[in-house]
Amino acid sequence: MNTCSICAHKLERKVGRTLLLLLVFTLSTFSLHAQTAILEGSITDAYDDMPLIGATVQIVGTSIGSVTDLDGQYHLELEPGKYLLLYSYVGQSPQRLEVELEEGQVIIKHISLSPEMGTEAIVTDSKNPKDLNEAVSSVNVIPKTEIENRNDPDLGISLRNNPGTQVIGGQVDIRGASGFAYGAGSRVLFVVDGLPMLRGDSQSPELDFMPIEIISGIEVSKGPASALFGASALGGVVYLSSDYATQKPVTKLSLSSGLYQNPYQNALNDSVNKAWWNGQYPTESNLSFVDKRKLGKIDLIVGGNFFSRDGYKQSDFSRRGRLNASTRYLKYNKDKNTYLTLRIAANVQKSTSGNHLIWNGDAEKKYELWSGLTPMVNRSTKLTLDPSIKYEWAGKGLAVEWKNRWYRSQTANNTQQGSGTDLLFSELSIRKILNDKLTLNAGLNASSTQVDAELFGDQSLSSSNQSFYAQLEAKPLARLSVVLGARYEKNTMEEQSEGLPVFRLGSSYQLAEGTFLRFSAGQGYRFPSIAETYVETLLGSFGTMDIKIFPNLDLASEQGLGLDLGLRQLYKRNQWSGYLDASLFFNRYDNMIEFAFTNIDGDLGFQAQNVGDTEVKGLDVSLATQRAYDGGATRFMAAYTFIDPRYQEFTESIQGGSSSEENVLKYRFRHALKLGAESEYGKFLAGFSARYNSHMDAVDRAFLTFIPGLADYRNANQSGEFVTDIRLIYQLTDQTRVSLICNNALNNEYTIRPALIEAPRSYFLKLDVKL
Repeated sequence: MNTCSICAHKLERKVGRTLLLLLVFTLSTFSLHAQTAILEGSITDAYDDMPLIGATVQIVGTSIGSVTDLDGQYHLELEPGKYLLLYSYVGQSPQRLEVELEEGQVIIKHISLSPEMGTEAIVTDSKNPKDLNEAVSSVNVIPKTEIENRNDPDLGISLRNNPGTQVIGGQVDIRGASGFAYGAGSRVLFVVDGLPMLRGDSQSPELDFMPIEIISGIEVSKGPASALFGASALGGVVYLSSDYATQKPVTKLSLSSGLYQNPYQNALNDSVNKAWWNGQYPTESNLSFVDKRKLGKIDLIVGGNFFSRDGYKQSDFSRRGRLNASTRYLKYNKDKNTYLTLRIAANVQKSTSGNHLIWNGDAEKKYELWSGLTPMVNRSTKLTLDPSIKYEWAGKGLAVEWKNRWYRSQTANNTQQGSGTDLLFSELSIRKILNDKLTLNAGLNASSTQVDAELFGDQSLSSSNQSFYAQLEAKPLARLSVVLGARYEKNTMEEQSEGLPVFRLGSSYQLAEGTFLRFSAGQGYRFPSIAETYVETLLGSFGTMDIKIFPNLDLASEQGLGLDLGLRQLYKRNQWSGYLDASLFFNRYDNMIEFAFTNIDGDLGFQAQNVGDTEVKGLDVSLATQRAYDGGATRFMAAYTFIDPRYQEFTESIQGGSSSEENVLKYRFRHALKLGAESEYGKFLAGFSARYNSHMDAVDRAFLTFIPGLADYRNANQSGEFVTDIRLIYQLTDQTRVSLICNNALNNEYTIRPALIEAPRSYFLKLDVKL
């Protein structure tokens, strides 16, 4: 065979192999396409049938899934076979669905999610949607409807009715973690859409600034959460989630107006006149609105709130106006199954208010301001600006997000106690589903605060924080979930600097159908706020004696450890469904910071001090049930919390500053009972809520000396207080409803924070319109 023949033969073989490979590739490609099946559909809200944007669809036990687009649609291409799918959305009850796909088949599944009692999806356990029953920590969910039904202008009413939660003088306490420290420091972290919402100088929440008109719900996580959320989450987290626009535009208006009745004794005895307003009943009005719509590929939500109150407490009034907006652009790449989300949100509020800090005290003047205090008028401007970007590879189980917040708070008043604070916060986070049993959440945080304040001796002060966190979630067994988290925090304030690691361990085990056992152990950490360290002002005068608030440059950080063992039992019987949740908890706090009465160089006043190591142990039990029937439903809730708050060493100096001879932390209620019931039939809804707090065992001993009437009031009220609220709602049309709300229906005279009387009976008429 000649050379040419040999070359031709080799070329023929190469061409033949190439054609064969192309044929095999073509056939295999055809085979692959022939073998795939398609699952698609939509996810909507069962309440109003609106699309849920950003809802997740995931094959249980894998990283394969999808996220709904701007129309609530999802799309999955899968191999033929049987699959168990999990459909979830924050605040809604997750649904599981089993499907069997055949070659080339297209199956369409439309799913409606509803907030079934006790089975909602939550984010506070891992910063990502998760079944509440699989949480390792104790979490309560407050739905949007509950806030609306109670006519709650600033979250205070909703939080005080939440199991295990107290609101004392505008500060939130979870399971006795906090007492009362006016305007300085918080052991409960407030979070709005994943970003902390605490003032930069005081590290305390401003409840009246929370944009509740656009939120979809609230989660309250109990116990230390610093490993996941950082400093100030020493006692727990209150997490607010914003709503999203829907395909069909929605506009809602809410208007309420009401008045406060005279105190109880006035109604019985005209000679007793506690009502300083002399027949001109104090009034309160509230207008809020929200508009949700899509403009092409952009979601737009605009909300606002306008509030006016002439308070029942002398010199207490409030005028505020708030506007907020949130825009989101979501781009979905169907070929790559990826999502790009660009979002920017803003919230701005201007307000003027009068401050009533301490009562005047004797039998007839509890609603009047202490004569030793100058009536304070505050004028403030608050602003948050939140840009963020998120990229998700849905098929690979990977998401990267960069969130930012600028929080500006400027206050001026007539007592030279004004301040201006700028807080900048940034977080870069990543979530990766490593395999069918492991998920990683990690992130980097950085924040910076700059303060210029008369309240801090006309100083310009600064602080900063840098941290790194990582949390690994594992599911080694079908019924067992395990969480392991760690965080490193570094805080700097002027000349002070400190770095500290904190850790978290938790597990959830499904004992039986509807029975879940959970355990969590978490460390907490809180660096002192600028306000606690540098505050320097005059509180008031008692006769010729000035009472001051002193700075403390030697204040050390707080650290803590929380243990929680809980059992959750779901049940369904006939038409009744609900849950029973019980927890035993133990929280230890080292170097706890409290304001203590002191004498410095002959001057009397209060100073933030490290009072030593403390512990709070107790029991938290909640029962919730509902029964659905044609034309309506009935719901009932009962919750009891017992705490035993103690100093680990009850020293003579601590005992000398407390009103109690017993070893007990100040400003706590040992027993708290919350009750609620609601029944709707046809166009009518009737509900009530009640709460009982036992006697507050200990307050500052100095208060009994300096504040008129406080000692007598506490001696006469040793049995605690029971307060009831009532509401009646009538649905006029599909778009309009009217509510009559009566708070403190028994017209009890009571206090939560000593020397600050709570509201007498009040009546409100509320109109809700949906356009």
